[in-house]
Amino acid sequence: MNSPTQKNSLRVYKIYLSLILAGIFAHGVFLGRAEGVDLNALKIYGYLDEVYTKSNNEQGNKNGSFDLAHFNLLFDFPVTSKLIVKTHIIFQGAPDTARDFGTIKVEWNFFEYAFRDEFKFRGGQVVTPFGIFNEVRETAPAFLTVEVPQNLILPATRGGFSFFPEHNKGGGILGRFFGSGREGSGWEASYDLYVGNVENLDTVNPAQFDDNADKSVGGRFNYSPTDSLFFGLSFFTGERAVTDTTDSRHNSLGGHFVWNTRALNISVEGAYSEFNGQEEWGGFTQTSYRILKNLALYYRYEYLDPNINEFKDTWETHLFGLNWNPITGMYMKVEFNFHERGKDNSLVTLGQTDFSEIQAAIAVAF
Repeated sequence: MNSPTQKNSLRVYKIYLSLILAGIFAHGVFLGRAEGVDLNALKIYGYLDEVYTKSNNEQGNKNGSFDLAHFNLLFDFPVTSKLIVKTHIIFQGAPDTARDFGTIKVEWNFFEYAFRDEFKFRGGQVVTPFGIFNEVRETAPAFLTVEVPQNLILPATRGGFSFFPEHNKGGGILGRFFGSGREGSGWEASYDLYVGNVENLDTVNPAQFDDNADKSVGGRFNYSPTDSLFFGLSFFTGERAVTDTTDSRHNSLGGHFVWNTRALNISVEGAYSEFNGQEEWGGFTQTSYRILKNLALYYRYEYLDPNINEFKDTWETHLFGLNWNPITGMYMKVEFNFHERGKDNSLVTLGQTDFSEIQAAIAVAF
């Protein structure tokens, strides 16, 4: 029989052996796997932006406030020459989990396998490819204005309902059409087609579970006959939860057009959506003119009719602004917004149908 001392020594030897085996396993699994991704090819980039907003009444931000809108990190992990994994993490409002402040959100995380330029497969969570701005909705350095068009991207903030889900959780295919985008072709065309979980209630995570047997289906087609012209068509259809036990079909269709020269850019987009017996449509037109290489003036008009059967529920916005790029990676924006709303818009309170606001932002890309 072993003495207590021998038992303790044996126990220590077992612990050491376990640690050694665990170390060997960790080296083989983690370091071995890490060697599968060329760290020299790993790409980490991101951006941050701060926004100041002040309005002339309670319908906006009357006090005038600074918003630490984003600190975003994006990672590209090239596994092979054909396979890549991508993720985008958002830290919004300087998150403080101890006090439930701010937001930490995964904007996208997916793998993409490229059989060729004409055919790629994606699986995971992606930002829904619809229109001009949805895929860059959280990427402040990528657009001229302080915010993307709220009437199409976030219509709930204008008294409407979403034209399409913010994300798609599932899979899809994308690529260029054969013959397009090649040197000397003079034209380019691309497609995105996807299928994923439907729009669940807010209490159900669509990245884990779908509360409906039906699935969402959507896509976008882009066509550019020249370097300066760009056309697109988007669609979405799928069941959307109304209550715990009922769903309704949600259908949306959108179109967009862009004309871009060295100094002038004109962008137009419109969308129609039908859900639970309610029809909604909206759109915008945006014009910008580059005065200097790093200075542009812009104007945008937005229109949303949340329910075409209601007469005085519309929301219109006129937006005038300036975008200045003083140094590489830094963008400074200032704009004046004028909002005009129908008295029956669901967000009107105290009879205050109109209000104006000033917004300023600094965005830094790195």
